[in-house]
Amino acid sequence: MNPQKFYIGVDIGGTNTKIAMISQSGEITNIRRLLNKEIKLTTDNFLNLIFQEIQDIRKKAAYPFIGIGISSPGLQMKDGRGTLFSINMPLLNNVDLQGYFETRTGLPVVVRNDLVAHSLA
Repeated sequence: MNPQKFYIGVDIGGTNTKIAMISQSGEITNIRRLLNKEIKLTTDNFLNLIFQEIQDIRKKAAYPFIGIGISSPGLQMKDGRGTLFSINMPLLNNVDLQGYFETRTGLPVVVRNDLVAHSLA
């Protein structure tokens, strides 16, 4: 029997951001929520808070993770690495989310527009 695979999902929104552990069967656990209005919203601070939550989930889990999926609002970059333009989260405009999180976590990262990601799910 193959062990189940686990991923980390990050749903960035204008009001809040959710980070969770997701099994390949779709079970969602270890849900974290960042309320954007309670955060000093600078690009560096915001990305570091998400990274800290990811690392905390990884430390507490008894399983290795396969990758990270990120949904973010707005028009995506042509190469799919981040958000080109977002009215709801302008601090993410032209930010290479894929590169940032791949470098910091060592995991493969996929970034999608939030509506596309929700449709695929």
